[in-house]
Amino acid sequence: MSCRNAGAFSGTFHAIDAVMILKSVAASDDERTRRLPGDELIPDPIGQLTHAITINRPRQDVWPWLVQMGAGTRGGWYSYDRLDNGGHPSATRVLPYLQQIRVGMLFPALPGRTDGFHVLALDSGVSLVLGFRAPDGSLMTTWTFVLGDAGNSTTRLITRSRASTKYPFLGSAEIDRRSDSSRGSLRHAAKAAARYRTARRTI
Repeated sequence: MSCRNAGAFSGTFHAIDAVMILKSVAASDDERTRRLPGDELIPDPIGQLTHAITINRPRQDVWPWLVQMGAGTRGGWYSYDRLDNGGHPSATRVLPYLQQIRVGMLFPALPGRTDGFHVLALDSGVSLVLGFRAPDGSLMTTWTFVLGDAGNSTTRLITRSRASTKYPFLGSAEIDRRSDSSRGSLRHAAKAAARYRTARRTI
């Protein structure tokens, strides 16, 4: 994985910016220790990051933004577009032609690339597990998104990144940088869902 590809892994969400119940993206003790889908794929990680946020929208308004992620012709990574989407802005609306995904599908790390994150597992509307493989086919990283019902038409979004011994960025500075990026982007985790809900009302 190149340094540029690592940028796609480091950002979780950026474009999703508005109505949220909690300003913090700190996961609770239970969320940090809870077993999530995909954990079994790297059972003994060298590092793990878990963040969470409550979004003032139901799960069905958040899910479409997850499944259209990816660089290039996909919706972008909602992160630092200059770094991980070739300078092209991430999507600001739901893209209907990107809503069908399947296990094995590639979410390109960068525009024009044939490597990136593959869909490893999904439970529609509930969880999505992505993974980046080393040249020998083994997993370097997993990236999990879980949507939970938080009551009153709100959603708890939990994201978790796990790295295996094949992951080349082992320094604490890189881990801290990715953690800061993930926290910053998750603070924007409601704007797109809010836009989607408004758009649906006007159709």
